[in-house]
Parts: sequence; structure tokens; C-alpha cells
Amino acid sequence: HLWPGCDLREVPGVPALTTGLTLTLSHGQRTQWLQTIGLAGFMLFLLKGLGWIVVFWLISRGVIHKHAVAKAKLRLRNFWRNRV
Repeated sequence: HLWPGCDLREVPGVPALTTGLTLTLSHGQRTQWLQTIGLAGFMLFLLKGLGWIVVFWLISRGVIHKHAVAKAKLRLRNFWRNRV
């Protein structure tokens, strides 16, 4: 262990670690998991993912040009760098 006395198997609510890579959750566990991360977090990542899908689709159709996306990305990057 990295830290003595810090064993995740002792923490309530943490599923037991298994050797397999599959994780099956019952309906109640799925509901508890979704409540844990919160509906707002779920919606944020859902909308973010859908937004990227739309952007890439518009680029593939020629509605948005790749260089325009690159320029916008550079402007945003410089904006955040200048604020720090």
C-alpha cells in the first residue's frame, strides 16, 4: 500500500476490488451511483460530449473550417494564460 492504514476495502460504499475487469451493478447500485455523481455532473459531461460530436460533424461537412477551430482554440488558450 502507498499509505499504511489506507485500505479502500475498509471504506463503506467502495466496491470490492476483483481480479476481473467486469463490473456489474444492480439497479439500486446504479441509482445510488448516479445520485452520487449528481445529475448536474452527468448533464455537464453529456452536453459536452454531444457538443464535440456536433463540432466534428460540422467540420466533416465543411460548415466549420479546421483553421477557424484552431484559431478559436488558440484564442481561448491565450485568454486563460493571460488571466493567470
